[in-house]
This record gives sequence, structure tokens and C-alpha cells, in this order.
Amino acid sequence: MFCAFCAIGQLYSQKRTIEGKITDASTNEPIPFANIYFPDTTIGTISDFDGKFSLQFSTPIDSLKVSCVGYLAKAKAVINKDLIRLDFQLTPSTISIPEVSVTPGENPAHRIIREAIKNKQSLNISNLDAYETETYTRTELALNNISDSFKQRKSMRNFKPLFDSLMVSAGEDGSLVLPMLFTETFSDIYYLKDPERKKEVIKGSHVKGVGIEHVSDFVAQIVGTSFHDYNFNNNWVKILDKNVMSPIANGAFSYYKYYLIDSVYIDDKLCFEIRVLPKRSNDVVFSGNIWIQDEVFALKRIVVDIGKNADLNFVDKYKVQQDLFFIDSNIWVPKKTRVIADFSQAFDSTIGVVARLYIVNNNYDINKPKDIKFYSDKIEYKYDANDHDQDYWQLKRPEKLSQIDQNIYNSIDSINNFPRVKTYVDVIETLVNGYYRIGGFEIGPYLLIYGRNDVEGNRFRLGFRTNVDFSKKWVLQGYGAYGTKDNKFKYSATVERFLSRKYWTKVGITYKDDVEGLGVIDRFYEINNMFALSTQLGLVDKMREKELYRIWIESDLFPGFNQKIAFNRDYFYPLGNYVFEYFVDESKTARKSEITSTGFTFVSRYAPKEKVVISNNTRIGIESQRAPMFTLTYSFGIKDFLGGDFNYHLLSLKINQKVKLFALGRFKYEIEGIKVFNQLPYPMLQILPGNETFIYSEKSFNTMNFLEFVSDQNVSLRFFYNFEGAILGKIPLIKKLKIRAVASTNMVYGSLSMENRFYDPESNPQGILPQTTLDGVPLTTYRVFEKGKPFIEISYGVENIFKVLRIQVFHRLTYLYEDAPRWGIKGSLFFMF
Repeated sequence: MFCAFCAIGQLYSQKRTIEGKITDASTNEPIPFANIYFPDTTIGTISDFDGKFSLQFSTPIDSLKVSCVGYLAKAKAVINKDLIRLDFQLTPSTISIPEVSVTPGENPAHRIIREAIKNKQSLNISNLDAYETETYTRTELALNNISDSFKQRKSMRNFKPLFDSLMVSAGEDGSLVLPMLFTETFSDIYYLKDPERKKEVIKGSHVKGVGIEHVSDFVAQIVGTSFHDYNFNNNWVKILDKNVMSPIANGAFSYYKYYLIDSVYIDDKLCFEIRVLPKRSNDVVFSGNIWIQDEVFALKRIVVDIGKNADLNFVDKYKVQQDLFFIDSNIWVPKKTRVIADFSQAFDSTIGVVARLYIVNNNYDINKPKDIKFYSDKIEYKYDANDHDQDYWQLKRPEKLSQIDQNIYNSIDSINNFPRVKTYVDVIETLVNGYYRIGGFEIGPYLLIYGRNDVEGNRFRLGFRTNVDFSKKWVLQGYGAYGTKDNKFKYSATVERFLSRKYWTKVGITYKDDVEGLGVIDRFYEINNMFALSTQLGLVDKMREKELYRIWIESDLFPGFNQKIAFNRDYFYPLGNYVFEYFVDESKTARKSEITSTGFTFVSRYAPKEKVVISNNTRIGIESQRAPMFTLTYSFGIKDFLGGDFNYHLLSLKINQKVKLFALGRFKYEIEGIKVFNQLPYPMLQILPGNETFIYSEKSFNTMNFLEFVSDQNVSLRFFYNFEGAILGKIPLIKKLKIRAVASTNMVYGSLSMENRFYDPESNPQGILPQTTLDGVPLTTYRVFEKGKPFIEISYGVENIFKVLRIQVFHRLTYLYEDAPRWGIKGSLFFMF
């Protein structure tokens, strides 16, 4: 008996170890800094940044418990082994966090926060003259909230083996998460303080996803660190399309409540743990915990989230966790950052989407600025970034992928191989891009396949363009169209040749033989599908025959400064419900209706803060709201050159910008001035773009008729305001629907010189237009601006109806003629995040 007791005592005196990982049961996301402990003992630990823990013990215990703010606590039995593996999957709690009571006197957390606010600028990484670092970024996108009823649908039956496999990987308490995207990038990040520049060089890229093989380069650029800057030492932190106040921002006491929770040692340094909560439930601020290191009062760790009250577009919850450490000069820099966004479901019966981001920074090198030219490209994608094997990624990953993650993301290949998935991917890609891809060719755009107008009747059009699978140097595009009323075939063909993709240098040639609406502005920039669609829907009755030859060259002189030079020869002939003629010479005897113009156009575009990413053979500008963009256009025509009828000069300057107003929403504006310097018939002047359709077009005046106003000089202002959740977000029932209030104002004022108006031998002998008839039919007239009286329209409306629809009510405030529309309702589709 004595020997038995000795054996038992020896067993319990041995050191044993429990290891495991704490994850969120609904998203599989690691839960950092959770409390792990043996009930009724003082033995415990916390999970690390990646949710992992290790705990040694020698006392007799039978269970292990885990708790974390925002989750239901959970316990598991402990088996008798030397090395025990216990993973916990915690269920998010719907119970609100209880507030901490504060005794009379100064809140002890306030002194710590005041010191952190005072010191944050001197500790801020952006305070360095320059720095560079190696960065690993991993992005994951998956579907969640997949119900049993959804899995049992007839269309989902073929996926049952995959669902069963994923449930096994999720664990006993995990939920089904269907992976859709997995990306890794390995980059060098460079920062220069004065002038402020930031550059990312993507050295390695690994992209695996459902149906994204055609845009993997584009995805790698978007998910890189250039678009993710979580610096809580700044006053504002950008979360998606909204700026959120940092818990240690200047003025944060007006928005946050602070409670001192505990003092703990992190990396052998004493830190104060402080809970931060919004002062008001509707404030767009963070809630969670922050850790401030003693002595220097630096932000050492932060775990915060934004809930539904923030009214982020489509997002139910957005969580950020970050660990920081100090480098030379006592500057504190982010070491690890993890972000999770839980996107809301369109309807209760649909599945949800969860996105995860993981960033690790290593090997900081500071205060060694490079030549300013080095920073010219904001994103540089190495040509061999996609060529690295698994050995490369095993070396570059900060930590090895867990077996669960490996099993889950290997299933992406299985998903891609399902025929039904391929069909879904093709449909979605076509809807988003407007084209259906067939190898190196893309057919579309589908919005313009069918149209109707008074000239052509039913119009059918089929177009195409090539992509990088066809060639990275040559781009071909064109279309053919046929009208059932005029029984004519129309077409267009374009050929482009890249000379340098780095400087976006290319040459091109276009030929077009078609009809189009009168007053359509031919620009090199600003492709707007809604505007194009609005000209196809049967209400356009004033059109023109168009035969266009164009040759051009385009290049960036430096990033953000793009130049185009084009030669154009354009033939015009009136078609449809209007009658047009002009005098050919000063004798006022000869008249004709057709116009041939030949000349050159120079376009200079300057967008100093715009980030540009490349997708196939096109460029997409992103994040231009930090500074205005300028577009200067100058055109001149040469009479008698290749049949040109007129000498002319046209000059225009456009300024546009997007501006964020933090909690008050955001707005964008566009100011444009145009001047035509010569006597010309009105089709060559500025026919202000009207819109008589039910489709909203931001490039038109939506309560103006077609061919209502003509000018040879004008200034226009377009102003659009999105209130985000500042108005409708305060109404409980409306807030749940994620509906945003929008408003806009469009105005234009101009004039038309007497020489460009109708001829009258007494009052206007210089006029170019005869005030007579053509074959007994009166010539079509138009309106000009009254002195000091601009055209003004306003609108108000809502967007995000069914997640993608915007509806606006327009009111016309001036020039309220009997035949003019006083108001109208228009809609449009927008995919906005």
C-alpha cells in the first residue's frame, strides 16, 4: 500500500505540459490574449498573438478553462499524459460587456492615456526621416454562416463530400467555413518623410482562389500593404472607406471612456491594460483593450473592434489586433497586425463572408533615405514574383501554416474543379467586368448588346477585346452593330501597342463608322457604363453619323503625370429628329449639313496622390482622395487639312477630388471650365449633356433635355455628398438595412457668342446658322444661358438598396420652361465598399 501511494505521488510531482490554440468557432480566427487556467487554482497563462498557448503544471487537475471578453467561457477535461494537446473554439457572446465602476477621484486610466497622447507623436514611425522593412502579408477570404438548409439545396448536393471534409478540419466546435481566396505577398516597404513618399516592391506573390486566375496579379497588388496602414499613433485610422479616431488621438476623451483593468508584463516590460469603450453608442470609434507600456507610455498592444454601430458599408464587425515594439530613436513600429472583417448577409437566408488579413514586419532599417526618383512608383511588381516554389514560402512565412489551414486552403483546388463553380465564376466575372472571357479574348460589354433609338430602331451590338493571355504588348478591340430600321452595319476597330508597361507608353490607331447621340463628349478618360447605357434606351432622337480616324501616343512623364497626343479626323452628318445647316462662307449663300474636322488633341492629366494598379492591359486608379486631380485638354483644328472645314481652338481644365469628412460622411466634386475660341456650328461647340432616361448618369445633367443648351464657354460644378450613416444610421430600423442618404448639386453657367448664333442681317450679321428652313422644315433651335442665370439641379436619395442600387429624386431649380422637366426619379447600380 505504501508503494502505491509513493507511485501516485511521483506521478503528480512530474511536470506535464498542455499546448493548444484558441480560435473563434465562427471564423477559425485565432483569439489572442485569452485567459487559460485551471479552475480553483492560481495556475494559468494567456494565449499569444496567434492564439497559441503552453502551460506546465505538476498539481493534480482534471479540467482546463478558457475565457475571453466577447466570448462564452469553455472548459475541457484533461487526460493523463505528459504532453497534452487541447484546442479551444470559443463561441462569440451576444452579452454586452459590463461597465467597470470607478470610485470617486480621478480615473486612474486618464493619467495614462494623457501621457500616451502626449508622447505618441514622438514615438510615431512616420516621425522617421525614412525607413524600410520586409513585410509578409497573408489575406484570406471565405464564406461562412452556411446553414444546413443551404447545404441541402439541390444545387449544393455535389458539394457534400467537400462540406464533410471541411467540417472535419473545422473541429468539433467549429463552423463550416468555405475558403474562396488565399494570398501571400512578400515585399519591401520604403518610406520617405519629406516629401512624403511610400513605395512597395512585391518580390513574392502566391495567389490561390476560386475563379481569380485571370486577375491574380491585380489581387496581389490590392492585398499588399500599400492599402493597409494601421497606425494607431496617428489621430485617425482608415478602416475600409472610413476614418476612425484612434483611442489615443488628440481629443479622444470626447469620444472614449477608459477603465484601468490590470497591469501585466509583456516582453519583460510593465504595461497597463486599459479597456476603451465609446462614450455614445452611435460614435464611430473602437472598443476593446489597449496596453500602454510604463515609463515611455507607448502603445504596446491593441485589440479593438468596430461593431454594427459604426455603419461600415456591408460590414457587421471589423476587428484589429496589433503588437508593437521599439527600434532605434525609441520609435515604436508595428510588428504583427491581424485584421478580421465579418461582412453582413444580404438576407437572413444567405451565406456570409469573412475576410482576414495578417501582416508581419521584420528587419527595419531606418533613416537611410534613397534618391527621390526611387519612390516614383508607388507599387512595383517584380516580374518573377509569381515564380517562387513552396520552399521559398516556407522560408519567408513568419510561422508554418497549421495543418488545419493547410487542409482548408488545399480545398480551393477542389472547389475550382466543380463544373457548377466554374459556371458561377464565369457569370460573376462577366457581371463585374462587363465582358465574357474566352481564353485571350473577352466578349462584350453586355450593357451595350441591345439598344434602341429613332434612327436605328432595334440596335444589336457585339464587341470584343484581347487580354494578357493574348499578348502583353498588343491590344485589339472592336465591335460590330446592326440597326433593324436603317438596315446598316456599323463597326469600330482599335489596335494598341505597348512600348513600355512601366511608363505606360503605348501607341494606337482607331477607326469607327457608327451613329451616336448628339452632344456625346468624346474623351480619352472617364469610361462610364451608366452614361453609355443611358444613350441606348430609346429616348435618344437626335443623333449623328460618325466616321472617325484617330492615331495617338500615350506615356507617363513620371508617376501620376500622364500625357496623350492624338490626331483626329471626324466626319459629322445629322440623323434623327432635328434639322441642321450652317453657312459655309461669309457671303451667307452656300449652306451644308455635314462637317469634317481634322486636328490634334493634347491631354495632360496630373494625379499626384493616386495609387495605380494594373489589371490585365488596363490601369485602375485607387485612393485619389488625398489630393485633387487635374486634367488639361487642348484641341486645335486645321482647315483644308485632309478635308477639314474649320480652324478651331478648344481649351478645358477639369479638377476633381474625393474628400472624407470622418464621421460626417464623404463628398466628391468636379469643376470644369471649357472655352471654344472660334466661330463654329453648334455640333462642334458644347452641347450640354442632358438625360431624358430613367438611368442616372453622373456625367449628365439629369433634368436637362437632349440638345437643350448650347454654349461656347462654360463653367460647371458637380457636387455629390454621401452622408454614410450620419442621418439614416441614427434610425434603428433603417440602420439595420444599411441604407445611406445621398445628395447632389449640379450647376453650369456659360454663354454663346453672337457669331455662333443664328444669322440676322440687322441684329446679328456675323451669325453662322441660317434662321430658315430645310426642305420646308424649320431648322432646330436650342437655348442659351441668360445673363447671370446658371442652370441648377439638386437631388436627394438613398443607396445600398438590395446592396447595389441607388435611387435619386432630381429637382430642376432654374429655367422652368413649360416643356422642361421639373423633377424626375433615376436609378443606377453601384458596387461600393
